[in-house]
Amino acid sequence: MGWSLSNPERYISEGFEPTPDEGPDSGLASVLARYLSLVDEAAADRMLDEDPLVREELLRMVEDLDVKQGAAGRRSILINAIRELLDFYY
Repeated sequence: MGWSLSNPERYISEGFEPTPDEGPDSGLASVLARYLSLVDEAAADRMLDEDPLVREELLRMVEDLDVKQGAAGRRSILINAIRELLDFYY
């Protein structure tokens, strides 16, 4: 049993705030997939060890999330989440 969510980037929100009312954003979806691949136990262990490759990937994601295009509100939320990881682990 499992579940599937179409356009998961449309449901990014901060805390208990409503999701920003913005359309689909394929660029955001791509970065969200990369972000989710780094929030598992193995990646957390690498971040605890201050792995520079993970840090570089996090910084690349921030660069790729240009808030001047796409769903700016949801992009900003993901940028903040990435920066929190950088601040915590590095």
